[in-house]
Amino acid sequence: MQKKGVAFVIIFSYPLMAHPCINTVDDLLFGKRDFSWVRRISITLVLCSGSLLIALFVHDVSFIFGITGATAGSMIAFILPSLFYLRLAPPSEDGVSCIKVGSWVMLILGIVFMVASTTITIYDEIQFGNEASFNSSYCPPVGDGSSGSNFAF
Repeated sequence: MQKKGVAFVIIFSYPLMAHPCINTVDDLLFGKRDFSWVRRISITLVLCSGSLLIALFVHDVSFIFGITGATAGSMIAFILPSLFYLRLAPPSEDGVSCIKVGSWVMLILGIVFMVASTTITIYDEIQFGNEASFNSSYCPPVGDGSSGSNFAF
């Protein structure tokens, strides 16, 4: 019953999530042109084929979660708030305020964290593959077992 429920959710939620993506890609690539079924179906096929290829070739979903967390987490926590403040805050009289300096620092650190996290996630996937995933039975060596202080995580 649970597998049927998951299949039901995936079948009916994918079109709901793909619709805004298709509209955005259409607007970004073709601007405000008249509606075209050929263009709409082409964009849909490319996006669905891309997500299918990712699903077929990525063996472990933790890699996808890692990439998503590295990019979206940094954007939501660091980059976007500082960009919003820098864009919307009125200019100060003395030129530079402490809050604007902090926003710039937060923006730069957010970009550094995003690049570093993404790089580490990709490096770990290349280096360890499925060995380092949480769902596999990989456990790094922790000594000869003679001491009780060796812990395996």
